[in-house]
Amino acid sequence: MDKTEFSKLSIENQVKYINDNMKIYGSATKVIEAIGYSESTIRKKLNKHGYHMNSDKTAYVLDNNSETKVNDNSESKNINDSETKVINKNDSLMIEKINTFTKEIQKFNSLKDEMLEMLEWYKIQKKNENVIDVSDPKINIDIERIGTEKAITKGIKLYIKIYDEFKNFAGNHKEYKLQDLTAMALIEYMEKYK
Repeated sequence: MDKTEFSKLSIENQVKYINDNMKIYGSATKVIEAIGYSESTIRKKLNKHGYHMNSDKTAYVLDNNSETKVNDNSESKNINDSETKVINKNDSLMIEKINTFTKEIQKFNSLKDEMLEMLEWYKIQKKNENVIDVSDPKINIDIERIGTEKAITKGIKLYIKIYDEFKNFAGNHKEYKLQDLTAMALIEYMEKYK
């Protein structure tokens, strides 16, 4: 902004321009010099209209017996001719963090019922000793565990229904030997209930 444009602004907008650009230029003096004025000329003009540099030297404020406080983490915005409102940037950051946190809580809350249902299912599974873990549905014949020694035939009594189901299962997985399926089933059962 040049000297001519600046002089056309109302006193409030001149103050706003200087305050808004102090962080960019580093000080009010440098902002005023960039416009083309001397700092003393503008200071006298602003003082005449009731504006004074605050004690922190971070903004011009209207001296209207109100306690408008400005600090390094603030930005000022003109409300009307006699009042300057200061919005603390720390408050804005805090509000943003609270909003983000609130969204996360709402997201978690929307999943709460499903998570509770899953935990309840898990508790039931843990208590039920008859449930066999089938988290890996792929059949895995572990030759190292079975061993490579010669197999023997032993007579084991089985319930007919269970034998028929196992025979049907083995028939659906002909890529494996019946003795390998039986051995792995026994190994997994023994490991589960040590």
